[in-house]
Amino acid sequence: MTSAERKQMARLQVAGATREEISQATGRCGEAVSAALKHPETVALMARLGQQYDDRLAALYAKVLAAVETDLDSEVSYLRSQAQDRIVRLVEMADKARGLLAQAAPGQGQQGQFTLTEVLTVLRQVQTQRLGEGDGNG
Repeated sequence: MTSAERKQMARLQVAGATREEISQATGRCGEAVSAALKHPETVALMARLGQQYDDRLAALYAKVLAAVETDLDSEVSYLRSQAQDRIVRLVEMADKARGLLAQAAPGQGQQGQFTLTEVLTVLRQVQTQRLGEGDGNG
């Protein structure tokens, strides 16, 4: 496997793609993808990419929280109500993400070992599942 293929797989994995999606995107079988994602070169690439995302996502998260806090203090009742709803959704999603992460790596989350990228990847998967469930019911 080439370094370029490892880079592509690392980018896709950090972006939240499943092994199946990576396999389809790269034309490699699932076993080859699994092996490549465990290879030290790929792991190092994912760590570097993840750190870049973590830094950016942490900054965006701070902005979102600041906006919600501002809306909570707003004189406009609609903005206050909307902010309250967002807080409830954020807490629900965070609880769901913690549960899914704990299932994926038992004991690790209790030590605070999850990166922001991992948490947000799981949150995106939860949201995608909810959208899929909504399509079937609507």
